[in-house]
Amino acid sequence: ERARGQRFLSLFGYTGTASVAAAKGGASATTTVDLSPRFLEWSDRNLALNGFHGNEHRLQRSDCLEWLKRGRGDYELIFLDPPTFSHSKRAHDFAVQRDHLELIRLTMQRLAPEGVLLFTNHFRQFKLEPELLEEFAVENLHSHTVPKDFSRTPKVHWAWAFVIASMLPLHEWPGLPCADRGLRRRLRGGSLTRPESAEIEGLDFDDLPL
Repeated sequence: ERARGQRFLSLFGYTGTASVAAAKGGASATTTVDLSPRFLEWSDRNLALNGFHGNEHRLQRSDCLEWLKRGRGDYELIFLDPPTFSHSKRAHDFAVQRDHLELIRLTMQRLAPEGVLLFTNHFRQFKLEPELLEEFAVENLHSHTVPKDFSRTPKVHWAWAFVIASMLPLHEWPGLPCADRGLRRRLRGGSLTRPESAEIEGLDFDDLPL
């Protein structure tokens, strides 16, 4: 329901599970960006297995930072799930702790005025840069997204929702699980589950906040 009618962007799209979830939720269009041709092939296959074809579901092979710098268009819902580290001959080395400030700022430039960015990563020592809390409205999703199986090790994932501070408050966006019904900018831990399997049939898409 959160993706219904929205233009959806998945950065570091991996096998396309987020795009499939968004499409199943009624997204008007999906764009999946990843540097790996193998992952994009899996994404294409997973979308097709679930009945999603055509120009509404784009696959873009690119380094995500470079794609954001040169790309056009905006999206109402963005899912940003970068790796902890990445080394590639086809792109600059990436480290989520070092590079997330630039990455999130670039991603927010592609966010529609009343859109939401969902940012998650899996680096246990991760710390969100304080500047981001001043530039954007940020909602921590920890208590709503940590699976019960990981309740004793909540730092296995981190997750936040970002909106443009001057636009729609987070608590007014349909379906977003805010901890209190206000607009917060405090920094705490969070988590977001993401299926790793390329076998899409039978996935519980309720695990994704899309």
